[in-house]
Amino acid sequence: MANSNETKKGGSKEGIITSSVKKGFNFFKNERETNDSLINRFTGYKSSPFQLFLLVTIILITMSISSSTGGYPLRLFADVVAFFMTIFISIINLIFNLTGAPTVNDYIFYGYTIILTGYLGILLNVIYVYQVFRGVFRIRDIIPTLFRYSFLYIIILLLIGMSYTGNVFGYQTEFSVCNLHQNFENQFGDGDPLPCSPEEFELYLESQANTANINPLLSTVFESFMIQDAKGSYFRSDEVNRYDISENAGADFNNLEFSKPYYTAYEYDGNSVAENLVIIGDISAEKLILDNEEEIIVKIDPKLTSRSCISIEEIAEDNFLGQLSGTNYSFVNGNIQNWCDQSWSCDILNAKKIEDKENTFSLKNNQNTKFTCTRDGLSIDEDKITLANGNSKYPNGYKIESEVIFSYETNAIASKQLFVVDKEIISSEENPLSYFNLDESLTSSKSITDKKIDFGIGTLFDDDFIQPNYKSINQFPQQTTLALSIDNPSSSRGNVRDMSIEFRIFPGDENIQFVCNPIKVEDISGDYTLSNPCDNKRSDNRLSGSFIYDGISYSSERESDFHKFSLIENTDILSGDTFVGDINAVIDSSILGASEYQGIFVESSADYTFESSKKITTAIRSSQ
Repeated sequence: MANSNETKKGGSKEGIITSSVKKGFNFFKNERETNDSLINRFTGYKSSPFQLFLLVTIILITMSISSSTGGYPLRLFADVVAFFMTIFISIINLIFNLTGAPTVNDYIFYGYTIILTGYLGILLNVIYVYQVFRGVFRIRDIIPTLFRYSFLYIIILLLIGMSYTGNVFGYQTEFSVCNLHQNFENQFGDGDPLPCSPEEFELYLESQANTANINPLLSTVFESFMIQDAKGSYFRSDEVNRYDISENAGADFNNLEFSKPYYTAYEYDGNSVAENLVIIGDISAEKLILDNEEEIIVKIDPKLTSRSCISIEEIAEDNFLGQLSGTNYSFVNGNIQNWCDQSWSCDILNAKKIEDKENTFSLKNNQNTKFTCTRDGLSIDEDKITLANGNSKYPNGYKIESEVIFSYETNAIASKQLFVVDKEIISSEENPLSYFNLDESLTSSKSITDKKIDFGIGTLFDDDFIQPNYKSINQFPQQTTLALSIDNPSSSRGNVRDMSIEFRIFPGDENIQFVCNPIKVEDISGDYTLSNPCDNKRSDNRLSGSFIYDGISYSSERESDFHKFSLIENTDILSGDTFVGDINAVIDSSILGASEYQGIFVESSADYTFESSKKITTAIRSSQ
């Protein structure tokens, strides 16, 4: 009896567990479906084990193709669909141009195919191929099914982009998922929200695609900085694109003007009190690299021009009071001329003022606000400006002109990859990259700027391929000159101020030696030895070209050593001018080792202040 009760009790516990499992399992089952049929339905092989093997093989092949080709096969059909959609939109835009209606931006048809080039693209391709081959039983149905699924995927990607940005074929709606995302991050999050504008969202997708650019199947999702193959090693030249870039970087000032068309003075407590001069305007600011910092530093520096002060003593009252400062300007104490040199006091609405810098503020990224600048006005003596015929010398008031200088702190990035190639390859191959099966884009000079300046890196002779020095052949080493150029075109209408530059050269290999003085060679057994390479420990042997050699450093983000250089002194580049800097190096053939080539990746970052100015005018009239 006791044993029977124990068995019943124990069976009850097991029954509860078994019942729960069965209920969960039966949730997925169709009516009258066996367990074997359910498993076959989910695995796809039904009663044939070979079908499962074939399906797994197809998935693995798809992953390999997608990872190595950048989103194919799905991207092939996506490009076709996008192409025809673009033609359709072009026809519509032609009609809109004739009628004066706003045109539709076709970027969206190509922008969202970028999703297919990353690790997400591999997943989409696997799902895509699985759906195609699970639903196709006849050969003649394969191509139509491919296009049908491709079109469906593109529509889904377009809808995702439109709903997030709120941009529907070029027309911006009031509601978007991005706005909700921004509000959530501002209130609860600590990360950087995705950009909301369609163009910036496209750039974000490109940066993500580059970040997650997958090589063969068994590689990791995020590649290492250096890539090696059987013939040599190179660097990912797309690293410069890993940032979220703003299309509207910098500070822009609009509606700049004096608050009044003219100013005057009034009598108070026996004194002539001059009205304050007030400049008003709108300001917007946005960082170049959106994921780098949340704020941008701007400065407003108004100054009265010399033509405004040339006749002050001939028109001003002998004594008057400045309303803002409370200064009593007088010819008696000799401070009337100081009126011209008085500083303006500026303020930007909802901006943080930097206390130790005059009229300098920290604005939130993508902030639009207003500003004012104020200083003492001028009181004019009516008797001094009245002519003998009784008319005024300045019937419309004395003209006051102010030049308002705007500046903001920003930066720029540039990169370039060069290849050190074995002499036999250089002499026999017209294009070493093709010989090594490397992409041409690896040697492209890339840069990120706020579109005010042009930033480039190269060599003295614009060579992408460098033959190293062979000690057994070269009695005297050939010098390689790395060049950096920053052009400030006249179209920028501004000046670059206080630019500092950092130069980084990968790898930090001791076989790359930098020359800081004329080359000196010690002849040992017919082989040259460079006796005076740059030495960061010696103050008299650190200057190579325009840069100071700072030695070999370690980059935690790259997990690699690099040679570090910094510009010898901060420099200005005026509108229409170009700055060129250079570094001299001697590259020994031992850098190749047993390889046929070795990539050298050069990247540079420049920090500077961009300064522009505008002139505005007003008038000062007498109080009578």
